[in-house]
Amino acid sequence: MEISLENVCGLSKSLNSSLNGFIWEIISKLSSHYLMIAIILTSWVVFELLTRNGRFHYNSANGFSPVFNSFVGSGLYFFYYSLVLILPQYLFGEIVHCITLPFITHLLIFVAVKKTLKALNFWKY
Repeated sequence: MEISLENVCGLSKSLNSSLNGFIWEIISKLSSHYLMIAIILTSWVVFELLTRNGRFHYNSANGFSPVFNSFVGSGLYFFYYSLVLILPQYLFGEIVHCITLPFITHLLIFVAVKKTLKALNFWKY
C-alpha cells in the first residue's frame, strides 16, 4: 500500500482543514498567475510608499494604511511560520502539514514578528 498524505492524515481531515493546508491550496491554485500577483503587490507597495504620511488615505502612526500594516505583519508571520516548517518537512516529509503545532510555537513566531517590526521601526507601538 502506498503511503500518501491523504492516507496519513485520514479521510475525514482534508488538507485544507488546517490553515497551512488552506494557504498552500490557494498558492497552488494561483501559482500560474504569479506574474500578475507580483505586479499587483509591487504596485500596492509603491502606492503605499508614495502616499506615506499623506492625506490620500488614513495613515497609522508609521505613515502606512492599517490594511498595509496588517499585510506586512501577516506576511512576516507567514514567512517565519514557513521557516519553522522547512526543517521538519525536510526531515519527515509532507506529514508535517497534518500536525498542529503547539501554541507556544505560534506565540514565539508572533514575538519574533513583533521584535522584527520594532527593530525595523515599522511598528511604532
